[in-house]
Amino acid sequence: MNTPIAYMEDKQGNRLIRYSSGQIRLQLLSEKFERLLGVVVNDVLNVVRDSSKHLHRKTNSYGFNYHLIYKARSYKYVQIDEDGINLYKIPIDTIMQYGKILHFKDTDNSSFELQIFLSRGIINNYKINKTENNGN
Repeated sequence: MNTPIAYMEDKQGNRLIRYSSGQIRLQLLSEKFERLLGVVVNDVLNVVRDSSKHLHRKTNSYGFNYHLIYKARSYKYVQIDEDGINLYKIPIDTIMQYGKILHFKDTDNSSFELQIFLSRGIINNYKINKTENNGN
């Protein structure tokens, strides 16, 4: 059973929910559904990125929920599966040190959550071989 075990709400009213399965989901105040942000396995937050949808083209970077990175306690790394082809394992400290914080406002009544963006130039330094990855 996948039961909620922890909650966090940001200043805009968006909720982060951690489940017993390791899933971390986001429910934006303006939406009725939850978005899967990633899954924690051991000390790694595993995320999937589709470059055609998730890449911030202007900065050539990927965004992560800021609170998920800033308040990381049970994981030390973010592992990105990019397009099902490339795999990167980035220390949380690297994201905090080199990431750029951006907050996109959608309308007057709603906004996306605060995000921290890490450039692909930095991400590329942490590429790992998918066949050698043993689950993390």
